[in-house]
Amino acid sequence: MAELDENWLIAFEAALWLHFYLDRQDAGVCDEVALRYADLPPREAAFAYADDYDIQRVDVDWLTVSGVCRSRR
Repeated sequence: MAELDENWLIAFEAALWLHFYLDRQDAGVCDEVALRYADLPPREAAFAYADDYDIQRVDVDWLTVSGVCRSRR
């Protein structure tokens, strides 16, 4: 089995977090699944994964409202 590039994996998870408010574990992305998307740039891979598994984007504007869920710092 091929190995994942650690920098790609970090960027992929950052894209999942930024656009879908999920980390890899919450999204169900193990290394085997991530390898299926590793030929894409990390941001594109996050969107492709979300499209394949019908994950909705997070409207990040609500995250900036004071007192809602988590504050951005």
